[in-house]
Amino acid sequence: MSASSLTWSERPPTAEQFLQRVALEYEMLSNRLKLIARYVECNSEQIGLESVQSLAERCGVNPSTIVRFAQRFGFSGFSELRSLFRERLTREVSFSDDNRLPLSRSVGCLATKPQGQDRVAKHISGSIEAMKRLWRALDQEALASAANVLAAAQTIWIVGSGRSFPIAVYLEYMLQYTEKCVGLFSGLGGTHLAKVRSVRRGDVLVAISLAPNDDELLRVVQQAAQRGASVLAISDSRLSPVAQSAQLSLIGQETASPGPTGITATTALVESLLVELNFQLGLSAHPG
Repeated sequence: MSASSLTWSERPPTAEQFLQRVALEYEMLSNRLKLIARYVECNSEQIGLESVQSLAERCGVNPSTIVRFAQRFGFSGFSELRSLFRERLTREVSFSDDNRLPLSRSVGCLATKPQGQDRVAKHISGSIEAMKRLWRALDQEALASAANVLAAAQTIWIVGSGRSFPIAVYLEYMLQYTEKCVGLFSGLGGTHLAKVRSVRRGDVLVAISLAPNDDELLRVVQQAAQRGASVLAISDSRLSPVAQSAQLSLIGQETASPGPTGITATTALVESLLVELNFQLGLSAHPG
């Protein structure tokens, strides 16, 4: 059962479907419930361990508001909602146990290095965890649908800004081997909104959006949609304005760690999309 097929009062059966339901109904929530939704979406791996009091403190609301949030999505209260995330946490702990040795070895090697290795080890560990989360949570159906949309497109436009821009450049480079017409919004000279005039009905715009969200990127998405293009969002949050405005979205959450905010999971998500697209087009692996 998809999140969109759930009725207003039904209890989502899994944590993933609950998060999808929250994204679908996000704009209908009050401001206080939106605060909770954003926290839960960004910290879903900790919700199974939270008490209603601690979650309320982190979100800056009363415990009764947390209960109301849970009831809004068909749960009797927060404890029933938390049980969904505890079930997922149990599965993830089992997954981590199976993969603990490679991680411990990689961190252990770093621990033998001079001062500063702890920061580096934590940063690399965060990237590894982001990859594991992507592996566990990747929506294969959405990935196949996204590849199908790209396979059917004659022209594919790509836009990204900030730390998502290098991923956009990489995607544009790799898509050239599909022999499709590909265009990149570079933004040089403030040309984002000028270039959107070249977008036509039937084109596909791939918008790569990572926090902090960019207002100009959102305007490109909105104008491309108005011109009849399909929009595929690749984002780190279902609740980002770009993901909310897109017809289809792929989500890959990064893990906070010391140092620069990573792009590991998002890059791997784009690579996975290319793998699926190659398969649908009957192509061999792209050259490096």
